[in-house]
Amino acid sequence: MAVSPAKQLSGMLRSLRQAARIALCLPPFLLLQPGRAVAIDVATPVSYTALLMAVEFAAINILDLNHRSISYDNFERAINDPSPREDDDSDFINYVLHPLMGSETYLRAREGDFGIPGSIGFSLAASVTWEYAVESWTEHPSTKDIFVTTGVGWLIGELRYQLKQYAIDNDLSYVLVDPIWAALEYFDVSITKRGSEVTTLFGVTFPL
Repeated sequence: MAVSPAKQLSGMLRSLRQAARIALCLPPFLLLQPGRAVAIDVATPVSYTALLMAVEFAAINILDLNHRSISYDNFERAINDPSPREDDDSDFINYVLHPLMGSETYLRAREGDFGIPGSIGFSLAASVTWEYAVESWTEHPSTKDIFVTTGVGWLIGELRYQLKQYAIDNDLSYVLVDPIWAALEYFDVSITKRGSEVTTLFGVTFPL
């Protein structure tokens, strides 16, 4: 008997939750920045990434930027045949905009003390989530979108992280390095982390 798409999606989500539990139990030297006892801020990068995805998906479809309609049939096909395919996006979208998106998710995880390996993993998980749970409603998951977004994006994200730390250490503005986050702080959107403290509304810490 065929398994319904809803049950397949539920199984995928359970697998992702299990993977997250395993990742949080990894030894600190595999996940965190070496030489520091820190608490991972999971909720801030997750909340930020969810907000970013929602805004991006709404903008793409309201402005009809990809010239495709939202359809459950598209989502069902992606679940039944999850193998990613080549897409017909322009090189600018594939090799500029997607890596910039990857750098955003990487940077948020990096600032949440995931360390480099953990931040790459978070960025890849965000990319897979976008392709299969969000964008699959309009088009099939793309090989380039998954691997270029993280593969190039983490390098840009690490450069941005280092530049932002330099700006903070020298009391300089980092609005050009991290403009979206700077705007959220300017408008006092409470998903920020200061030092070892995380805001009560969104912050969740996992001491290791």
